[in-house]
Amino acid sequence: MEKNTYLEKAKNIIKDTSAVFAYVSGNEEIISSAKGIGFVASLCNDKKDLSKGAVADKIVGKAAAMLFVLLGLKYVHAETISTGAVKVFEEYGVEYSYDVITEAIVNRKGDGLCPMEMAAKDTETPEETLSAVNKKLEELRKS
Repeated sequence: MEKNTYLEKAKNIIKDTSAVFAYVSGNEEIISSAKGIGFVASLCNDKKDLSKGAVADKIVGKAAAMLFVLLGLKYVHAETISTGAVKVFEEYGVEYSYDVITEAIVNRKGDGLCPMEMAAKDTETPEETLSAVNKKLEELRKS
């Protein structure tokens, strides 16, 4: 199977189930319904290599895009993508597609920026972004 088949299968999983993240490769599927970036950060913390497949995700901002780069992804589809994520994918040569593009990813209350986007705002590398995301996730767990 080639990348288009993986990407189509991942997109269908997102569309047809409650999953918000779906990775598909020749011999592996990773599916998560967990909201937010924590699941993707945990894949990075576990040093997963997802370079052989494709991902579909509900919402991809700069923070998620940087983590996808760290995971080695080459093909990503986002139902909603931010312009910051597009810049990351273009800089790192990740092929991407999307349904909706937005200037910024908002928080769950809809009254401000997503905390992960705020954490990643000034990061310049995928590694810096993972560190900032992990720190923010830890702060959010404590509050």
